Amino acid sequence: MKKYVFVIYAGIILFLSSCNGSDAVREDTTSRSEGECLIKDQAFFESVAPNPVYYDELGFYYPHPSQYKNNQIILAGFDASLKKVQNAIPSDKLIVKETTTGKTELLFLGMQGGTINDYETHEIWVAANVTYAESGEKGLYILSLPISHYVGYMAGKVIFGFNKFAADFNIYDEEGTKHFSAAIENEIVIEFHAQMDSSECWISEEQNLYTVKDDNINRSSMKINWPRGKATNENGAGFSINPHDLTTDLLDLEISSLPNWHTYMSDSQMILSAPEIMD
Repeated sequence: MKKYVFVIYAGIILFLSSCNGSDAVREDTTSRSEGECLIKDQAFFESVAPNPVYYDELGFYYPHPSQYKNNQIILAGFDASLKKVQNAIPSDKLIVKETTTGKTELLFLGMQGGTINDYETHEIWVAANVTYAESGEKGLYILSLPISHYVGYMAGKVIFGFNKFAADFNIYDEEGTKHFSAAIENEIVIEFHAQMDSSECWISEEQNLYTVKDDNINRSSMKINWPRGKATNENGAGFSINPHDLTTDLLDLEISSLPNWHTYMSDSQMILSAPEIMD
């Protein structure tokens, strides 16, 4: 397995319109992007001067903030049990968003490098929309995050407290659909795919990413500039999770096999801050 410098990915919170019928199209009603249609910000990274921080526990420097450049991304939302997702988060101060009675929506993401801090990376992750009870600020809590870097796994635990594990990735495009799979010792533990419906409309936003480390809630912020794909039908994405010590908890969340929506980003650029302790 290749070893690279640590990278992590944070994401977005999507607010979706409701719809009925299995063949219905779900329109993207993300409030932050409503009415906006920008172009790629060519000067996005010019004001960023990463400050390398040395971590004794790791034995190497890690730059803050981190720069994410030219990554392809697929996203999809799947319903899951509100109670079980809430129980999977190790803090009662991170409140999972209820989308319909007894349900929440989990965000699945696949990211194909590009570069992050000049190193290629691939990731699949599953995240919950949460609110930090002390401040009312919304964000994401990542329940599972396989990553293509072994060093990234170690750094993610030490610096941020992420639920990460190192895996070998297979990524390919087939008939307009992008496929991601993560394997451990040649056994696939999670697979995620979505149709590639590209868009030339870019948006800019900022998001919070929460973790729980040493019984403390940490928050990182991410500045994002990326294109948002078209709204598509419910059959445009799917996933599979196989039994493994690192993915068994996901199997208990009663995740729907049918997506509510999906989207594709042909390019993206992001800046991720160092974590700060909230309590």
